[in-house]
Amino acid sequence: MTINALNSQSVYASLNAERLGSAENRSEQRQNSVAVKGGKAVEQEQNTVQASYEQVYAKAQSLFASPAHSSSKTAAYDAVSKQLGRQTAQE
Repeated sequence: MTINALNSQSVYASLNAERLGSAENRSEQRQNSVAVKGGKAVEQEQNTVQASYEQVYAKAQSLFASPAHSSSKTAAYDAVSKQLGRQTAQE
């Protein structure tokens, strides 16, 4: 092989290596992007669940805290609390 042929082969080899490297980088960047988007989606879903839980909890508290029929609500709350307390004690 002549020197020119060797030089051209090395040029092609380095160009191919560069192309492969950039393709791998693009693939890795794509995977990272998908992972970040997936993480954000999971985090958003967790925030939504947390917000709905807090809404239900606040609604339950407001029901028990409302002054109308507060004595019957307190009695019902106490009965449920006692029942739950008995269940946990039995377990």
